[in-house]
Order: sequence, then structure tokens, then C-alpha cells
Amino acid sequence: MEVLLKYLPLTGLIFNTVGVAMLALYSMPKDVLFKDGSEAFAVNAGQERTEQMKSLYTKHRILTITGYVLLFLGITIQAIPTTIEALKT
Repeated sequence: MEVLLKYLPLTGLIFNTVGVAMLALYSMPKDVLFKDGSEAFAVNAGQERTEQMKSLYTKHRILTITGYVLLFLGITIQAIPTTIEALKT
């Protein structure tokens, strides 16, 4: 149990690092992009462009949510050893 508690903060830090990297690389585009793949002020962009943008939206949305989940898990995992130590005293 002690060995597990020793490595939990490192594991949490790795999750946080991966989460931040994912958010830096794959956060939602700065352009306004809607679920249906349409962009703000785009006039007749064409079906192919709309499908590309819809795919881009889906990819970035999934990776953004995954990044936030990794950050949450990392913080939670890092807090476990401290919480256990605090409850022992």
C-alpha cells in the first residue's frame, strides 16, 4: 500500500501533463464552429467542406473533453495520498 501511495502523485502528474498537452494541441478552434459543421459567416461552403468541418468539430470536441477528464483524474489521483495521510492522523 505504501508503494502505491508513493507513486500516485507521479501518476497524477503524468495525467495532468497529458491533459494539458491535449488541450493545447486539440482545443476547440478559435473560429466559430457549430455541431453541424457550419462556420460563422460561411456562405455556401459546399458539402465537402461542411463534412470536413463537422469531422474537425467532432475530433476536437472529443479530445477537448478527454483533456479535461485527464486533468480531473490527475488532480484527484494526486489528492488521494494526502487525504489518506490526513485521515490517519
